[in-house]
Amino acid sequence: MAMLKKKAPMKNAPKKKGLAPETRSPRKGATGPNQIPKWGRIVAVSVGLIALFAVLAYLFPVRSYIHQQNRISAAEKQLVLLRTQTKILRDQKQLLESPAEIERIARARFGMVKPGEQAWAVVPGSTGATGGVGVTGSTSP
Repeated sequence: MAMLKKKAPMKNAPKKKGLAPETRSPRKGATGPNQIPKWGRIVAVSVGLIALFAVLAYLFPVRSYIHQQNRISAAEKQLVLLRTQTKILRDQKQLLESPAEIERIARARFGMVKPGEQAWAVVPGSTGATGGVGVTGSTSP
């Protein structure tokens, strides 16, 4: 059998202090079955934070955009309604400015008559001997 030669220690080599080789921690950057190297953890955390920031940076403007679109839609619906109401009011204004409509309202609401006309009002009367409804007439001065 061949005999193994023993290495002689180097004269100028510094002696390492610390633990025995069996109990030493793994080398820097080395991976074991359940270990992630330090730089790997840093990269993983950095990528995770960047992804989180990207998601948040995307969600808030999108949420704000959707809210603004909803408000615009509601404002457009209200604008259509207001324009419709404005058209109705303009038509009523034009109608109320005509002399025929003014006369119709004056006769219907206020019982006004033109000079020389008689105003008649039908009032409910008692059902007495005549058995009919009483009618009164008046002349306007």
